[in-house]
Amino acid sequence: MKTTNSPKSPTLNYMMRVGLLPRPEHEVPSDPVNWAIANLYRDDPTLSPPSDRDDPTNLQPWPEEFDPGIRRRLINLWRWDESRDSIRERLKNAPERERQSKLDEAQFKYDLRWHDAARMDARGSFGEDSVRQRFGHFWFNHFTVGNYDAFYTAGDMYEHRILPHMNGDFANLLYEATTHYSMLRYLDNVSNISPRSKAGQWRRMDGKQVGFNDNLAREIMELHSCSPAQGYTETDISEAARILAGWGDWALNPKNERDWLSAERPYIRNKAEPGKKTVLGKTYGSGYTALKEFTADLAALPQTRKFICYRLALHFISDEPSKRLTDALETAWVQSNGNLGKVHEKLLEIAWTDGGRKLLWPSHWLYNTVRISGSNYFMGHKDVFNRKSGQRAMRPMRELGISFWEDRQPNGYPLESKEWISLEHLDRRIRFASAVYGTGSGRLTPQQIMNNLGIPAEMQTQIRNAGSTTDQFTALVVNQWAMEVQA
Repeated sequence: MKTTNSPKSPTLNYMMRVGLLPRPEHEVPSDPVNWAIANLYRDDPTLSPPSDRDDPTNLQPWPEEFDPGIRRRLINLWRWDESRDSIRERLKNAPERERQSKLDEAQFKYDLRWHDAARMDARGSFGEDSVRQRFGHFWFNHFTVGNYDAFYTAGDMYEHRILPHMNGDFANLLYEATTHYSMLRYLDNVSNISPRSKAGQWRRMDGKQVGFNDNLAREIMELHSCSPAQGYTETDISEAARILAGWGDWALNPKNERDWLSAERPYIRNKAEPGKKTVLGKTYGSGYTALKEFTADLAALPQTRKFICYRLALHFISDEPSKRLTDALETAWVQSNGNLGKVHEKLLEIAWTDGGRKLLWPSHWLYNTVRISGSNYFMGHKDVFNRKSGQRAMRPMRELGISFWEDRQPNGYPLESKEWISLEHLDRRIRFASAVYGTGSGRLTPQQIMNNLGIPAEMQTQIRNAGSTTDQFTALVVNQWAMEVQA
């Protein structure tokens, strides 16, 4: 069994590294590695109390209307754009407060970002599939969709592209992430129109500019697959942009739906580049099948394998992962022909016997804080139906600086611990600890929590000397024990 100098037991330390700490009603696994591997493949429904005032053991499924599918989301996006323009025109001479109220009302009707954010928080607070969640967060961050317009459909990308495909072949995950509307919108592929296409010719006739946009082509190679170490050229990027031309549109106008291959595969032939394209010495034909062939070839590159395995080790194992560890992950990749489930399993095995100190992401720290307290801190699905409370769903992670529904750079949130170390981050965690134990209706006293987690006597004495029960709870969760995974 792995040993550690940390006051945490090896099992709890491991759970924090690859998953989340248990709630009071959850069992601590007796066989951590097999628990983690089985947990990786769980497919649990999202559960939470109906509201943040309800008994945190009264868990119910989230309503189906919170997950309406990509087509409904895109129609919502088009209708929100239409409503916004109409309200601004109709109320252009009205007081700003009246106009903004109507805009907020219309946005709440069509925008599901707070539903998506609240659902992720419910999973983090109550789910027993914490290993699956942690890997899902890694891949959702890897395939970042980080601007306002992409957020409308980001929840669909997480639920229907990332989670179902993250344990399959990387080639398939890369294709699924690339072709989702959020990715196409975020990296401006919706404006990647071939000048030689019918749509390009029509645009020129109307006096509009038309041309290729290589944002997605560049990022799919630089950040999503092989990395610059592959040695690709600007010509390769330009040719990749030609393969991607025609994928994506600003929104699904029901009147123009016939132009799409489908809402799930938003390819518009009238915008695509005809003819052959050559990337990294390989020639691709025209049509929508070229993109799947291209992403499969990217996934098969040795440099892609090296880049992805390094990033997995960087996030879960160490800020300076050794070649021995990354080689083990690469071997699992080769032996499984790029099956991520096998790579993830190897990482879970490695994490039990190896691993350096890692500071948790603020989101994972907050989920752990809520879980060990038995708290019902985050809102339930009834709260999200209410506009005044629902639009606050994104506030906690926004204030912690790690919301998947906020603007960020294309390379996502940092994987290195040093990026999360600051007095500001510490102050935020102190404030959230107090909020979780106060407004979150924590069921357990600090002493009960320490007993459940097996905190050593010396540390328990220090916690009890912190003052009030709220101060004790804050001292318990805002320290090295709770914020960091030990070596």
